[in-house]
Amino acid sequence: MQNKSQTAEEWVFEDCVIPGQGEGYAVLWGDSFLGHYRPGLTQRDTPLPISLVEHTKAACPPSLTLDIPSNPTCLDYNKALAKMIEAGRFRLAILAADWVTAIENGYELSELTEIVAWLKGQGVEVIVIGQSPTFAGRVAALYAWGNMGDRRRDEAESVDPPDLNERLREAAGGALFLNPRPLFCEGAVCSFGEGARLYFWDRGHYTVFGSQRVTDELLIPAIEQALSQN
Repeated sequence: MQNKSQTAEEWVFEDCVIPGQGEGYAVLWGDSFLGHYRPGLTQRDTPLPISLVEHTKAACPPSLTLDIPSNPTCLDYNKALAKMIEAGRFRLAILAADWVTAIENGYELSELTEIVAWLKGQGVEVIVIGQSPTFAGRVAALYAWGNMGDRRRDEAESVDPPDLNERLREAAGGALFLNPRPLFCEGAVCSFGEGARLYFWDRGHYTVFGSQRVTDELLIPAIEQALSQN
């Protein structure tokens, strides 16, 4: 995953391939909230159903119009990917972001609708991953505080808007939409992990353990389903 200071010219296709079986490539398009699926995609016992190309960048949601002042290389990075998509490099696109932050930075959900339609028009199947749980502080610290002395606590309320994933599902249109929250949450309350094995390490990025769980239970079956339609 690129950091904010890196440019599109520094991204190298061959260096970003996660090998898998089958023909063609799928592209991972999004920010660090897509990048945190990488451990689950790479640290596994069975091969991926398709080779993946990671085109992720910190604080850079999938957009072809959004110019973020705090991330001046983001838009060009996304436009460079668009050229590869138009050249027919990919069978499948997987989109995800910290949608809460993206919206705060000016992202319009109508653009997600337009991007999905554009990808479909390019003959690319699309998976959109919704907002995963985010918390008021670092989960490791919340867990430590919740388990001092005789206390035992491995859950807390998330701070992301409760209706966001339904709005994302609607905006995703013809894409296959994945909502990771039910794996961790009942209503607004979300689990940190299984005992001391945490699913999250900061305010919302997965640990390897969390990434593997979501990848195995949600993302890999969705990739297989999407490929069966292409």
